[in-house]
Amino acid sequence: MLVCLRPLYEGVIEGGRLDGDTVLVSLDTMITNITSKTLHEKTGQVLDRLRRGERFRVLRDGEPEALMVPVEEAIDPEWPEIMAEVMAARKQVKSVRENPILKERKARNYAARLR
Repeated sequence: MLVCLRPLYEGVIEGGRLDGDTVLVSLDTMITNITSKTLHEKTGQVLDRLRRGERFRVLRDGEPEALMVPVEEAIDPEWPEIMAEVMAARKQVKSVRENPILKERKARNYAARLR
């Protein structure tokens, strides 16, 4: 199921769905607004609530400044996931020319072993 956040889609949809699989979700119902002063004064309590899965929007002078989400939520993919396609491509392709630095290192190591 694909979830589309309401601020990204401005159309009017019946039943909260774009199509059979895509559900519209409003960020406002999932995020608690807190002020930067409250965050400063009650950091420990906010972190405890984050650990329990709650999300926060930090406001400074009434304007959104930051979003705080639990660390368990995978916002960004892990490095191996990002690089998987690159690594697979590297294994398939042989370098057209040899790396000159590695070539020099091999020559030096060979010469050092002859001494």
